[in-house]
Amino acid sequence: MLSYVVISLILFKKLSSKNPKQLLSEKKADDDALSLDEIMHQALIETDIDSFIEQIIPKIATTLRVDYIQILELLPNRFALFFKAGQGWAQGLVGAATVSRARDNLFGYTLATKDPVIIVDLPIETRFRGGPLLDNHCITSGVALGIGTKEEKYGLLGVYSKSNREFTPAEIKFLVSISYLLAFVFHNQHQQEELKLFKRALDASSNGVVITDALASDNPVVYVNQSFTKITGYSSEEVTGNNCRFLQGKERLQPEIEEIRNAIAQGKECYTILRNYRQDGTLFWNELYLTPICDRHGSLTHFLGIQSDITNRKIAEQALFESESRFRAIFEQAAVGMAQVSLDGRFLQVNQKACELWGYYPTELIQLRFQDLIHPEEREKSDHLFQALLDHQLPTFTEERRYLHRGGSIVWAQVTVSLVEEKQSTSPYLIAVIVDITERKQLEKAKLADEKRFNSILASLKDGVWSMDLKNQEILYVNQTLRKICGYHLGKLPENLENVYATDRPRVEKISENFLSEQTSKDLEYRIVRPDGEVRWIRDRAQFIYDSTGNPVRIDGIITDITERKQIEEQLRQERDLLNGITQTSVAAIMVLDLEGKIIFANERAEEILAIGQEQLLNSDYNSNVWKIKDFDGNPLPQEVLPFSRVMKTQKPVFEVLHTIEWPDHTLRFLSVNGAPLRKSSGEISGVVICINDITEQQTLEQRLIYNAFYDPLTRLPNRILFTELLHDCVEKRRHEPNYLFAVLFLDVDRFKLVNDTYGHQVGDNLLIYFAHRIKKCLRHHDTLARLSGDEFAILLDQLTQEEDAILVAKDIQARLKSAFYLNGQEVFTSVSIGITFSSIGYQSATDLLRDADLSMYKVKENGRAGYQVFAQNMHDELLNRVRLETELRKALERKEFCLYYQPILALKTGKIVGFEALIRWKHPQYGLVSPGDFIPLAEETGLIVNMGKWVLAQACQQLQTWQQQYISAHSLTMSVNISARQLKEPDLVSTVEEILQDTQIDQRLLKLEITETVLMENEAVSIKILEKLQKQGISLCLDDFGTGYSSLSYLHHFPVNVLKVDQSFVQRIGDQSGKIEIIQGIIALAHSLNMEVIAEGIETRKQFDFLKSSYCEYGQGYFFSRPLDSIAAERLLQDG
Repeated sequence: MLSYVVISLILFKKLSSKNPKQLLSEKKADDDALSLDEIMHQALIETDIDSFIEQIIPKIATTLRVDYIQILELLPNRFALFFKAGQGWAQGLVGAATVSRARDNLFGYTLATKDPVIIVDLPIETRFRGGPLLDNHCITSGVALGIGTKEEKYGLLGVYSKSNREFTPAEIKFLVSISYLLAFVFHNQHQQEELKLFKRALDASSNGVVITDALASDNPVVYVNQSFTKITGYSSEEVTGNNCRFLQGKERLQPEIEEIRNAIAQGKECYTILRNYRQDGTLFWNELYLTPICDRHGSLTHFLGIQSDITNRKIAEQALFESESRFRAIFEQAAVGMAQVSLDGRFLQVNQKACELWGYYPTELIQLRFQDLIHPEEREKSDHLFQALLDHQLPTFTEERRYLHRGGSIVWAQVTVSLVEEKQSTSPYLIAVIVDITERKQLEKAKLADEKRFNSILASLKDGVWSMDLKNQEILYVNQTLRKICGYHLGKLPENLENVYATDRPRVEKISENFLSEQTSKDLEYRIVRPDGEVRWIRDRAQFIYDSTGNPVRIDGIITDITERKQIEEQLRQERDLLNGITQTSVAAIMVLDLEGKIIFANERAEEILAIGQEQLLNSDYNSNVWKIKDFDGNPLPQEVLPFSRVMKTQKPVFEVLHTIEWPDHTLRFLSVNGAPLRKSSGEISGVVICINDITEQQTLEQRLIYNAFYDPLTRLPNRILFTELLHDCVEKRRHEPNYLFAVLFLDVDRFKLVNDTYGHQVGDNLLIYFAHRIKKCLRHHDTLARLSGDEFAILLDQLTQEEDAILVAKDIQARLKSAFYLNGQEVFTSVSIGITFSSIGYQSATDLLRDADLSMYKVKENGRAGYQVFAQNMHDELLNRVRLETELRKALERKEFCLYYQPILALKTGKIVGFEALIRWKHPQYGLVSPGDFIPLAEETGLIVNMGKWVLAQACQQLQTWQQQYISAHSLTMSVNISARQLKEPDLVSTVEEILQDTQIDQRLLKLEITETVLMENEAVSIKILEKLQKQGISLCLDDFGTGYSSLSYLHHFPVNVLKVDQSFVQRIGDQSGKIEIIQGIIALAHSLNMEVIAEGIETRKQFDFLKSSYCEYGQGYFFSRPLDSIAAERLLQDG
């Protein structure tokens, strides 16, 4: 409709200068009368000009009531007009006749005039002559109009009458409209012909042409020519609408692709070569020229890509490289002397044989000229030959001459010298081949050696090579590989039908007949039966070789043994069958969903996990409300976060989407769900595969362990770990909000030990419980009370308006504790010492806050208890000691003040030592042996731990090597070394470990690196990546202090860990009815389920040892067995067995 309106407006603009209202009124009247509207509509919808003309001529005749209608088309030579269509004319003219466009006739005159030519009385017309065509038909009056614009004429429209007739203005306007419509149709036809010509030109090109839409998302392809489809194997329909990246297959990280992306982003030209893959999966090298296309305003609209398949060129380059490599090998290993000589006779390169022949070292020969070695009596003749070679009178020459050996003797040699002028070399040079012919028949032996080398090269190929003379039907050459493939001596064509496998024989016979008759080439695969009965698959390629006259002279062929490839293909088929078996026997539920989210496949395990039968399961929605899907907190889970929706949105795999479902019997199950897209060969998603693991039991155990890890079992308050984490968050918030104020109160129950000793632990525990209840009444709902250890508590007062508020809380606590506690019939009084510190000091860590609050609390203790103390800056005197310690610590490594102690690790089942844990000690020249607890945290904080850790690792490995060399029993001894958080962040950690293992030459499987779970969780992704590299080296990894950190059991199986170490805080509570026993048993069971071993640390009693041994804990260490020992004492243990 828009085109119709535009054409109508143009027509009426040209036809009238009247105002718009008059024009529209007149147009309607004329269209009604002359059917112009119908003809205009036909011009817009008709694509064939002949059909359009055939339909409008009767309408023109009916409308104008004339005797003759004529449409002439201007021929390409622009000098004549073709009688294209008409009505009323003598038979044989329309569609056959041509007329001249001479300026003195009506037709030439009309084409030269922009206005319609009105003929009143042709016989007396003086402007032009009518000509035979009009005169013979007795034409008197009429109208003729040019079809087209002033710049471009397409032809002529004429209507004529035998009688005198006057044409009305409306009829003239009607004819003008018709001429514009004809011009419009003619113009469209010419454009279509030009487009077809352009397309034929593109399709005829040998280069692949692709055009993409730069304005659309992802640059989709809008056009490709036939060469593109021929090169890639993809049809135009498969390519159009897609981005070209699918051609790169899985190789989408090629650097050249980034160049293309940058060029597209910047709208610039680009040239690159990259690896692409055809539809059948074969690789081809693609030379791509990319150029932007802009519209007439200079705005980018498209990208034009011209690509060439340069695979053969790449193959040729590789062949050239291999040829040069072979030449180098031949040059160096040749059995004859070879030398590269400059045009002035100086040696450039010589091989060993040439040196042996003349008795010189290579460095000595390089200083000489070739002529210096020729016997003086023969130099003149030799110089003539050299000159003839340089003058291109000879391509090469061979001479037998006497040469001077370095030792003074004369050596006879046959020397062949050739001039080499390589296209890629700027300087020509000479190649000399020198053969010692002092002994008889040396020439024959040299020739035999050359043939032997040639055969050796062919024999070293993995492909069988053969050549046959067509004239004599004789085999010219067969290499040893072909004989090995076929298992017999060949005297006929390799595809001798007698040896072809019976079922393959008809196909091979037919292809071979076509090959021999068409004399081109062949490439086929089939089976042969060797003389020993073995069946082998081969690929048979051959081609005819022609002489300069075009006559076939021989056939060259290559036979490749593809048995192994066929076996792999069969293996892949079997693996597909195996995959189907695995799917049905998997412990996980596996389902396939279509693009609508309907379940179209489900294995048997899916029925068990979802508690729904196979018939009901199929065609159900995975996201259905049947299962009442919720998150682990019981909240409804939005559809968009479920695996199917996320995969369909991102088109990437998703992992460990956690949610619950409810069985028909209302049983709640915890699930971990993975999802991944299924793709067609075109890359389009065809469905989604869902893998569901039931983690209900794991989740229950994890929740128990998490609670025990973060909460005090006695008071149900947060423990030190959780409190420190909350405090850490507050410190972080303070960094971003300077006005944010909070306080930490460190509380210690006064004389609690006296209560325990007097009334027993039961009363002591109850006192702590009721103490916590009473303290809570002093706090707001957003404040936090935590139990840090025995009788130590901490309070986080969050969002304070002023520091005095914290002091009021401390006073309130003191007041409430003045009342007695009634516990088990006993009246117990107690008080509390409180240390206070504020965030306004500008703390950088939660540890510093607790430290200063603790320091303040001890000030209260020193002053008689039952009070509070706000931290003051003068308390930092103790920190000065810490600074001094840091200074001395930095010098300790240089002064070799560190040493290692070794604590034995025993197999609990046998009581044998299986390894040692290396522990660093500091032998301070003034303070003596300093405990690691006093300097390791400082080293960790200052970064000194990195070099210290390297030293510990190197010393420990060196000690293990020494023990292994001295004691047979130490050959399987392991050495455990702790890795700190700072070390794990070092980029060269893996290379450092590898270097130390290489230097000490110990078996990497005997080294165990211990990492705490807290360290592991600090930067999970990076930590896992580094640890996986270490584990691939065969190094065992231990998760130290397990149970005290922040790790989640749901992630434990992701960590590359071989051993779990149960923290001594759990071991030391064995037997105290604290619930630690169940936790330890749970940890051991969890580790064994993940194929991990368990080491318990801190074993100090027989009871602990017996319990751990009965719980199937493999290894243990602690004071019950031995304290950490220096190397001499540890060595005594090894001596004692």
